[in-house]
Amino acid sequence: MRVITNTAQPAYKIAPKGQTGPALGMILFLLYAWICVGRPQEIVPQLVVLRLGLLTGGLALLAWLHAPGRFVEKIALDTPLVRDVMILLGLSLLTLPISIWPSHSFLFLFNVFLKTILLFFLIIYWCRTVQDVRRLLWVYCLGSVSLVIPGVLTGQAGQERYSLEALSYDSNDIALLQVMALPLILYLYSTSGRRARLVLAGMATLCLYGIVLTQSRGGFLALVVVGGLIISRSSMSKSAKLRVVALGIVVFGVLAGTAWKERIRTMWDPQTEYDQTAGGRTDLWKASLVLMAKRPWGVGIDNFVTAEGLSHGGFGKWSAPHNTFLQVGVELGVVGLAIFIRLLARTLRSLRLIKISIKPPMLPVVMRRVPERQPRAPARELDEAGHLYQLAEALEMTLYGFIVAGFFLSHAYSAMLYTMLALGLVFTRLAKLADVSTDLLWRRVPTAALNESRTR
Repeated sequence: MRVITNTAQPAYKIAPKGQTGPALGMILFLLYAWICVGRPQEIVPQLVVLRLGLLTGGLALLAWLHAPGRFVEKIALDTPLVRDVMILLGLSLLTLPISIWPSHSFLFLFNVFLKTILLFFLIIYWCRTVQDVRRLLWVYCLGSVSLVIPGVLTGQAGQERYSLEALSYDSNDIALLQVMALPLILYLYSTSGRRARLVLAGMATLCLYGIVLTQSRGGFLALVVVGGLIISRSSMSKSAKLRVVALGIVVFGVLAGTAWKERIRTMWDPQTEYDQTAGGRTDLWKASLVLMAKRPWGVGIDNFVTAEGLSHGGFGKWSAPHNTFLQVGVELGVVGLAIFIRLLARTLRSLRLIKISIKPPMLPVVMRRVPERQPRAPARELDEAGHLYQLAEALEMTLYGFIVAGFFLSHAYSAMLYTMLALGLVFTRLAKLADVSTDLLWRRVPTAALNESRTR
């Protein structure tokens, strides 16, 4: 492990005030990220005909290909995490001929997973500074919160669970998005100005209320884990943590209706066989292990439902995996599952190394000898190392929330996961840890500007 020794003058900088706006490629990338995560075409169905994903993705791809740097630098295969992602992509291609439904796997690969992989590489290329990362976090959080707004406007807080009338996100998926966005929103809140904090406080409220609307038990369990990490391990001030706790009490104690409370109570007091088997998931997980044992090389990407249905002769319900890890294991085989677990483990390890390498800023304690009350000194603005520490902290909590909810949901190829994995790699590059190359992807920055940033 390599520890950073010169944190006073890091090589990364928050963009100074008054600088020029983001490049066109950056704008197209942010639009594509918003479409991938926020899915506005599903909030407003009339936008479907515009093919926003294809339009913004195509433009972002062209801008990425036209941007400075060789293609081998843009994909950065020298990085272990990128290699693992490419191995998963390679496995999805290799299993096409032996897939139980090759044409379906082919369509999913090119219509869904390749778009997610494109977003992964766009994040790695365009997020060069802390300011770039903050732009992406704003887009991600606004996109996640916007999914809750229709439920708030229509007053869907009764017996039925809130979900969009689309195939991408159901109630549990929306709850997971809110849980993953919450630590990122709190980071932005703790590092933003007063006006932005008002907006972010509203976004945090919508996140929590969105979990209430969905009545997702898996989402609530993930929120308990993330909330515990925020209270116990976050570097936020005690007053900020108290505000978070107060907000949670208001949302879940006052705004949450009877339907949500009764559904959550079934987690420790199951009333039916459905509740006792976690919504039928335990039997499904056993069947998934049998499928994995019979076809350790995999059934092909996005073919779990078909394989599960055929396993009982096609009769009865054909079920989704409802477990991200079993989804990968059944579809991409035992090797794919091992690589997927290694992806998450490597990202979490890198985030821990960042926190070890960069110490949080500590204000000196001064003993006053003057009896009179002295005016309070203005709060010191976080330096770049402090920002990176809090970013790593927030992303670590987000990933733990995903892992907990991932045991109940199927999100092995989702944009929300690969956004977090890419951000983990970006943070590692900014921290210049020893296990990640720092020579690539920085050549588009003028040498003079880079030298200037290092001497500030």
